[in-house]
Amino acid sequence: MTPTLDPVFATAVEAALRNEVDAARGASRPWWRRHRKLAIALPLAALALGGASAATAAVLGAPGSVITATHGTPIIETHAGRATIALDSLPQGTSTLEVEIGCLSRGTVTVVGLTTITCDQSLVDAAATDGATEGGNMSADRTHLDVIATPGTQWTIRIAATDEDTVPWATNSHGQSYGLTNEHGRPDLIATTGTDPHGNPIAGYTHRADTPEAIPSPSAGAQTPPSRALDIPLYAVDGTTRIGTARIER
Repeated sequence: MTPTLDPVFATAVEAALRNEVDAARGASRPWWRRHRKLAIALPLAALALGGASAATAAVLGAPGSVITATHGTPIIETHAGRATIALDSLPQGTSTLEVEIGCLSRGTVTVVGLTTITCDQSLVDAAATDGATEGGNMSADRTHLDVIATPGTQWTIRIAATDEDTVPWATNSHGQSYGLTNEHGRPDLIATTGTDPHGNPIAGYTHRADTPEAIPSPSAGAQTPPSRALDIPLYAVDGTTRIGTARIER
């Protein structure tokens, strides 16, 4: 039986890798995001080849990924126009505040110290239908938040005290670490995506020795070198069973 990745883990890997690809290509990362939380639930069987550390990762998230933990009860309020939000009910000692703004009517909403959001009709409609919000993170060393809005503009805010933690890399039966590249570097087996022998998309792992480091973006005025594609083997989590090919842009 050929060991393969569980499809749920494959989806989690693919989502996490989008940021890695953007960073390698020099793409800008906006501070805001359309808020869509995705809980990564990995069945223990999906990582059975990895041993005990894989089981831990299955509970927390994809090995090497960064997860956000929310502490205490978030503050949720609705206002029209300007408002000041007291933060004394949030737990102390966390690193960041996760701030989300939902547009209930058209206008402009500014979270002082964070950013300004223009509530157009599309954001109003999205908030009314599926609770869509936009937001960002800011330092937790605050006692209150000031929000300035166009007079009469209705908006909702959610503020949560959060910490970010990196899930440890897992280890397979050969003692090789595997997972996503993060601030600690690269594991022995780097999670990535590619194609199987039939050309179908598949998630797997490349050996660190086969995978080039991301090339830094050229300095201002420097000529951008032409991109070069490199095909390297894609393996199952055991690091020996080849399941496809990954194409790396250099």
